[in-house]
Amino acid sequence: MAKRTSLCLPVAQPGSLTYDGIEVGAERVAKEIEDMLEELRRDGHKITKFSIVGYSLGGLVARYAIGLLDHRAILIR
Repeated sequence: MAKRTSLCLPVAQPGSLTYDGIEVGAERVAKEIEDMLEELRRDGHKITKFSIVGYSLGGLVARYAIGLLDHRAILIR
């Protein structure tokens, strides 16, 4: 299978929900990422690299989301 790059732009964290806090926002984003990774695996894709980018509050949410995914062992499957 040819190498492929997939892009996930979380929609569960619009600007109006940033007041919910970093933890709640990261839970939303982590769930979206988890669902996307599972869908890719189900379709037969092997995930070898994973990057997440965010700046300012998005960076804090991204770091927290990575911690959640790591804790759930999502990134080592």
